[in-house]
Amino acid sequence: MNKTNSIPNIDFEGPQKIGFEILSIDSRDALKMKYLKVPHRASFYCVLWLIEGAITHLVDFKPIHLVEDSLLFVRKDAVQYFNHSDTYKFRILLFTEAFFCKSEGDVTFLQNSLLFSDSKASGQQSVGRMSKPLRELWQEMEKEFLLPDEQFQSDILRNYLANLIFLAQRVTWPELPVIGPAKSGGNLIVEFRELLEQHFREEQNVKFYAQKLAVTEKYLSRLTARATGRSTKALINERLMLEAKRMLIYSDVSSKTIAFDLGFGEPTNFTKFFKKQEGTTPAAFRDKFPLAG
Repeated sequence: MNKTNSIPNIDFEGPQKIGFEILSIDSRDALKMKYLKVPHRASFYCVLWLIEGAITHLVDFKPIHLVEDSLLFVRKDAVQYFNHSDTYKFRILLFTEAFFCKSEGDVTFLQNSLLFSDSKASGQQSVGRMSKPLRELWQEMEKEFLLPDEQFQSDILRNYLANLIFLAQRVTWPELPVIGPAKSGGNLIVEFRELLEQHFREEQNVKFYAQKLAVTEKYLSRLTARATGRSTKALINERLMLEAKRMLIYSDVSSKTIAFDLGFGEPTNFTKFFKKQEGTTPAAFRDKFPLAG
């Protein structure tokens, strides 16, 4: 894998008025798609159903081994990379946050779903198995998607997708309860995450985000804890750490440059922050990571 100076961002290119698309891609198609040849950051959610073959897919520098009829759920803004030494065929479902989040609790539903969770508590990226009910649901959803601009199509697709997420989580973790949408605060969480994506490099203070959202710091932290299980400050730190790791693994820029890019006035402060969060220095993390070469 070649390192680059930056990680390309991929925007949703499907039907913009819907924000939802289902595609069929094989290993030959992937080689023709420029953004699939390098680590890239997608601004939308992905559900990948491997139909044939086997593949090692990298999601935020974690190798995930998929076999036939595996289902992989990838959250938005994760850095992905396809292993082009593999031969495979898969169906991929893409959807934007704007497509799914039509009510206040929808974003909380996505954040609470272990399938898309970026929480440390959720462990490895979610890999499930295609079952008969999931297969039938996917096929019905695909039939609806292929219809020519029918009335209520977006609403029907959204309901199919929600059912797919519920069912897949129940199949993957039958011992855990499926958490549905929260009753309130969902829109505020969406706004916070958008602000965090825009400003995490220069603003790491909870007060900044609370003021932007016209709420108290305590109220904002209560909302984020309810939606994600983490405090606002923890989410800010996790976002910084994720970007730092991405740059250390997928780029060849120096730790000093990364420190300044992430808003640290001094590289030593970045090193202290990284070591406190990860238990090792940025240089040691980069050196020991097997995907860094």
